[in-house]
Amino acid sequence: MTTNVMLAIGAADIMPVVAGIVFILVGLALFGPFVLGAVLIQERQVGIVVKRFGGRSLPPGQLIALAGESGYQADTLAPGLELLRKLLNNEIKVRSKKFLMQSKSFAELLENSIRKYQNRAIETAQVIEELIQLAKEMRQADKRGKNLGLSQEEVAFYDALETNDSAVKALGDDNLKFIAQELVKTIHANVTIDWTAKESVRAKLRVMVKKVLRRFGYPPDKQEKATQTVLQQAELLCADWVE
Repeated sequence: MTTNVMLAIGAADIMPVVAGIVFILVGLALFGPFVLGAVLIQERQVGIVVKRFGGRSLPPGQLIALAGESGYQADTLAPGLELLRKLLNNEIKVRSKKFLMQSKSFAELLENSIRKYQNRAIETAQVIEELIQLAKEMRQADKRGKNLGLSQEEVAFYDALETNDSAVKALGDDNLKFIAQELVKTIHANVTIDWTAKESVRAKLRVMVKKVLRRFGYPPDKQEKATQTVLQQAELLCADWVE
């Protein structure tokens, strides 16, 4: 009699515990993926790790987390090459609205890396490394203005001067920065809303740009091409200037 009573009491004490454990297990099965960030990836899917908590925010212009920041984690992107390519391509498109030469340079680097991969000249790990390096270069590009002592607009015209050319480099960095600053002032003061459609205004600006280049000793044989590039860059920025 006593034994039966004790067993009944023990079972009564255990049942709530068992029910609680079952409840927890069912809850984890149903809601664990949402709480813990676990996701079931099918055989035809690719998993990309995105860190949302516990890290610094990505600096402006940085697409991929390279040092533990929140965002797409570089170390886990190998299966997501196409996603990485799209991220970089989208960033280049954004830059192309303001930075003519910079966006062209990044687009060429991206295209070259992908072409090498498609031609089996490099493996997946190598192309991922190249694209991550390209992302780092984009991040560094955002700091160029501060490093050069130029505004973002001035950096855009600085790049338009083909500063990688040896003959142009001979002018010296200070002269090239002065040219870029003078170009911004000159063009900013003389553009109108419909200047791109008026050949007379374009011709006037072309003459002004050449005068600036000559004044600072820009190589004569390169002035025509530089003038064309500067005017192309002006078309990108002037929409904001005349609003």
